[in-house]
Amino acid sequence: MFLSLLLILADGPISKWEAKTPDLAYQSTASIYDVERCLIDMPKQLVPVAFRQPDRPDEVTMIFPDQYGLSNGRVTLKKVSGGTAVTAWSMPKQRVEVCAPR
Repeated sequence: MFLSLLLILADGPISKWEAKTPDLAYQSTASIYDVERCLIDMPKQLVPVAFRQPDRPDEVTMIFPDQYGLSNGRVTLKKVSGGTAVTAWSMPKQRVEVCAPR
């Protein structure tokens, strides 16, 4: 148990998803700001941490914690012409698509 916890914590909360194939990857017609606001305000989940970088003003990475505070899911949003590119790992499809319709 302790060893498995250490292995989970070995990668950072953002980078641990890079080697995994995303569960969702599509373009939504909703704006990046509307999608982000909806995901943050969604009921029955812990509030995600949103990461923004000055060199990537049109992108936000959201990490969704589990009840122990570990990163349990990730959604990356990127502003594109006509909407938002959505990439998600370990997030229920229905929850993401409510905020970012196809």
